[in-house]
Amino acid sequence: ITQHAKKSEFIEAKAFIDQIPFRTLTIPGNHDMPVYNMTKRFLKPLREYTKYISQDLNPFFVDEEIALFGITTARSVSGLLGKISQKQLKKIKQECDNVGTSVTKIVMTHHPFVNSRGKKSRIISRAGTTLKSLERSGVDVILAGHLHLGYIGDISEAYRTLRRSIIVTHAGTSLSTHHRREPNAFNLLCVEKEKIEISVYMWNGTQFQPAHEWRYEKSTDDGNWKLTHQQQTMATVRPQ
Repeated sequence: ITQHAKKSEFIEAKAFIDQIPFRTLTIPGNHDMPVYNMTKRFLKPLREYTKYISQDLNPFFVDEEIALFGITTARSVSGLLGKISQKQLKKIKQECDNVGTSVTKIVMTHHPFVNSRGKKSRIISRAGTTLKSLERSGVDVILAGHLHLGYIGDISEAYRTLRRSIIVTHAGTSLSTHHRREPNAFNLLCVEKEKIEISVYMWNGTQFQPAHEWRYEKSTDDGNWKLTHQQQTMATVRPQ
């Protein structure tokens, strides 16, 4: 949400979020905790976030089509890695058990389970064990960020011990000037019964336009998600 967890940044972020004409679900990242004030970082790391953005650090939304879990992974002591606690995993399992099998289950975290190349480096703590728990809960999609680089793929390709596919989609940098070899971008997911379409919109210098498209469909044979369409619609230009 912010760059340096300053009060002024949270106030501006809240004003921006309030302008969005749809329901929003937010979670904090590691930049939303104080960096230089060690007392606040360890005693009240998310005080400003809960004051100005949301008091709910693990928000949840469900309707007849999707169940969306927002999970705070930022921790004072874990630095850049992040972590999901056993309490959070238990809550996900309980809620997943309460929704129908036709509901697409989505988990949103700040820290990723793979890097921008789909490899197991610069990732969340205890990633393998956590993924096994999410697999047992029936999670279909994981949304993440943190690395400021986009990525779309099937996480079971990196974690061979998983028995079912889980689509992972990383968001790049949407609005800030903190770039890493990619222009500003955001992801749009359209979820239908047994089909998920993912569109990446990138900044072309004057506006956001569609740059990449993916379509996944759930197999009727084994229930796994299969990539059925992939297309690049815009040549990406490294920001200056």
